[in-house]
Amino acid sequence: MRPTAPFRLRRVIGGVLVGLVVLFLAAFGWVGYQTALYHRHENAVVAKYRDEFKTCLAVGGVRASCASQVSARCVDDVFWSRRKPFNFGLGNEIDDAAALCRLS
Repeated sequence: MRPTAPFRLRRVIGGVLVGLVVLFLAAFGWVGYQTALYHRHENAVVAKYRDEFKTCLAVGGVRASCASQVSARCVDDVFWSRRKPFNFGLGNEIDDAAALCRLS
C-alpha cells in the first residue's frame, strides 16, 4: 500500500457520511412537503364545508338541520377516500373525516 492510502480511505468514508446526511435531509424534507400539501388540501375541504354551513344558516336554515346535512356531505367528500401520506395502514381516515367535519 502506498503511504497516502489511509488518507484516501478517510476521504471516501467522509464523503459517504456526508452523502448519507444529505440524502436523509432530502428525504425528510420531501416527507414534510408531502404532509404539508395533504394538510393544506384537508384544511381547504373543511373550510369549504364550514362556509357552506354558514351560508345555510344565513339563508335561514335550522342549525341542527344545516349541521347534519353539511356534515354528511363533508364526510362523503371524495377527498377523504385519499390516503394520508405516510400513514401505514392505520385505517382511521373515516374517523378523521367525521371529527374534522363536525359542525356545531
